[in-house]
Amino acid sequence: MRTEMSLGLTMLQHQLEMQRRSRAAMLGAVTPAHRDLIARLVGALAVAPEPDIDRAAAQLDAQLTPAEVRAIGQIVTAQRQASLADASQFMGALSSSITPEQRKAVEAQGRDMAQSMSRSPNVRATAANMQAEANDPGHVVLTAVLTGLQPYGKIMKATLFAAPPR
Repeated sequence: MRTEMSLGLTMLQHQLEMQRRSRAAMLGAVTPAHRDLIARLVGALAVAPEPDIDRAAAQLDAQLTPAEVRAIGQIVTAQRQASLADASQFMGALSSSITPEQRKAVEAQGRDMAQSMSRSPNVRATAANMQAEANDPGHVVLTAVLTGLQPYGKIMKATLFAAPPR
């Protein structure tokens, strides 16, 4: 159990660092005027009674240049590939640290969950919407910026990576 937790923490820490670097790269890929626009959109989302990220993303999309859109796409592609490589490495390490019975149970649970989710029209609709947003530069940039502002990463680091109590 200790090894699995250590592997999970290492992967989480690496994922948080990748998100931070991707966010910085995306902000660096846009012009100062577009960074100002992002700041205004994020500020408006923060104080809106009913934040509409779709509308904000559409406003950003309308202003991004083709070169900026390409650069954001390349950053996202690199992050996705790195995340898949991390997950594959994690699963390989995890797989070697559990018994064959545990592996079969995990595989069965994954199959059951996938089957259950594939039958749900709500899950399919949500997945389609998430895929569309994941390929939209405005959504990608706003999500990266908003995620960078959330204390989640700091809370996770403080909670999971703190020295054990004495």
